[in-house]
Amino acid sequence: MPKSRGHKRSKQQKIWQEGLSPNEIVRRAQLWQQEAFKEKFGREWQPGDPIFFDPDSDVPKPYPIDKMRRMVIEVMQMAKTPPEFIYAFMKTDMLLLVEEVEVPADRRKEWNDAIAEYFALERKAKAQRS
Repeated sequence: MPKSRGHKRSKQQKIWQEGLSPNEIVRRAQLWQQEAFKEKFGREWQPGDPIFFDPDSDVPKPYPIDKMRRMVIEVMQMAKTPPEFIYAFMKTDMLLLVEEVEVPADRRKEWNDAIAEYFALERKAKAQRS
């Protein structure tokens, strides 16, 4: 009997399976990053090495924050994330899409204020077009 020709799942798909706890997702992502580190630099990841490293560098160094922000925004746009969340991310460097996420009250307020600011700017732009 011939073998099944099912589609192979990528490493990322293996990390983001439904039903996994947030801790398990983080654990799998860290292991995946450590594998990528070993492939890139030819040695095991060690404490003190960056988990998210710059793939364009010949030496282990942290992934540049400006590149990370741009990448997150691109992914959010591809995922059709509501624009007010993208705006709030750009203003706060936070991504709070679920109310149950525990964050300090001042940071939650900062996020909510950015969302309100987005809608205020939208109303102002709409009024100017009318």
